[in-house]
Amino acid sequence: MSWSIFFPAIVLILCLGACGEAINSPDSTGQVVLEVSYAKTSEPPPDKWQKISQIVALMTQGGTIVEQRDLWAAEGQWTRTLAVKAGNYTVTLEAYEETKVTWRGSRPVMVRANETVPVRILLATTNLPPNADAGLDQTVEVGTKVQLDGKNSRDSDGANSSLTYQWTPPPGITLENGMGRKTGFTPSAPGLYSFLLVVHDGTDESQADEVKVRVLEPGSDIIQVTLPAGSQHEMVLVPAGEFSFGMNSEQEQWIKAMGWWWPEFVNEKPLQTAYLEAFYIDRYEVTNAQWNTYARVEGKSTKLSADNEPGPDDHPVVWISWFEARDYCAWAGMRLPTEIEWEKAARGTDKRSYPWGEGIDDDKANHWWNGDGAMPVGKFPQGVSPHGAYDMAGNIWEWTSTLYRSYPYDATDGRENPDEDTLDRVHRGGAWGCDPVNLRTSRRTGFSPDGRLAIFGFRCARSL
Repeated sequence: MSWSIFFPAIVLILCLGACGEAINSPDSTGQVVLEVSYAKTSEPPPDKWQKISQIVALMTQGGTIVEQRDLWAAEGQWTRTLAVKAGNYTVTLEAYEETKVTWRGSRPVMVRANETVPVRILLATTNLPPNADAGLDQTVEVGTKVQLDGKNSRDSDGANSSLTYQWTPPPGITLENGMGRKTGFTPSAPGLYSFLLVVHDGTDESQADEVKVRVLEPGSDIIQVTLPAGSQHEMVLVPAGEFSFGMNSEQEQWIKAMGWWWPEFVNEKPLQTAYLEAFYIDRYEVTNAQWNTYARVEGKSTKLSADNEPGPDDHPVVWISWFEARDYCAWAGMRLPTEIEWEKAARGTDKRSYPWGEGIDDDKANHWWNGDGAMPVGKFPQGVSPHGAYDMAGNIWEWTSTLYRSYPYDATDGRENPDEDTLDRVHRGGAWGCDPVNLRTSRRTGFSPDGRLAIFGFRCARSL
């Protein structure tokens, strides 16, 4: 980190209330008047200072930002009045050249009722090291291409476009482009592979960030379940343990920033933790071929596609009610997953927003940006979940065993009552007609158990 002290001082005049009006409560609201002025000298300001386009003032308490405002520039002066309560603060000023912070200074300030406190802060040129983000850990099978992406790496000073990237693979692995933001490889052997990412901002480099890729033999942690009529299901193991489910504050902020917030999303809150025993879940959604075998044996109706044509064998069966999904799983010697079992199978244990991590890509799920109807199951290997389940985002909505009730989740409060036959049941995962915000692993919605739509299907689960 490089520093050089700069001669202008920043004068903060802190005035509570109406400047002279007594305030007795620590919760009283007052003002902080900020004024930036140059030291009186015959020399003009340095060229670098003349390039400043924005100054931001941040007031923090205990590391939390309680007020953040831009200063206003007028006739060579930078000023701003902020609302503030009596208390102890740290005031930080950040001066920008375009999107990069090039000057910074801070100091503690104690604001008392009925007092004006002048404070001087020296700004210094600064370059904070960038932060590397190699992405979330992945689980794939041998022969499946792995994509690594450092897109969430950040320049602490705001100049993200100037970052350069350097990936370090483990011995024996060659990356397609070790110096790009995105890179990849296709594993030929099972194992646990560790990759390091370092980013540079032209002055400093970040600490290395690690991402691990678990490569499985085809069929590892997978069982074949033979059904009464001879058809089979592939199921993947979801190990026992704790995991977090629901929406966290970072995901909420991202959704709102994208302009995608719906009032119904509050039913994903709060973020909770639960311990689940190990279980198996279908690797793929139940297909037309599997359903039709059941229908022939049990005298049930076969199902059509969304176009009212016979559904292709390898496509997920649709037009399925909750009762039909429940009865099929019971016939197969299995059951529907609870909604939190479904979520753990989809997101793993690291609170990821999508089965593959963060952000939406057309090559990882079937959704309304890239699809026009259901697609064959397993068509998006890049979107496989950490536990090896396919199509947990997009393609079709999937029924779960759970009644649609508000969080917090409590399995003993009646929401897992299998005999209730009128109230809405939860379905998960989004469908080919949904935008990306509805494909998130925490997304939950409900529908009447006798409802049948061309986007409703299911997968089964099984206890150990």
